[in-house]
Amino acid sequence: MDIAALSMGMSNASLSQSVSIALTKKTMDMAQQNANQMVQMLQAPHPTLGKSIDVKG
Repeated sequence: MDIAALSMGMSNASLSQSVSIALTKKTMDMAQQNANQMVQMLQAPHPTLGKSIDVKG
């Protein structure tokens, strides 16, 4: 194998790895944002909580 072909092959492998890492980071960031939004939603008070009293006995 000549040096040029080896160099191109290594460059393509490096690019592929960089793209894969960038995509993984983006996916992790989105998952973190979704988790933060879920926590905020769960911590929000219920809209009807405390607005009525059950007096059935």
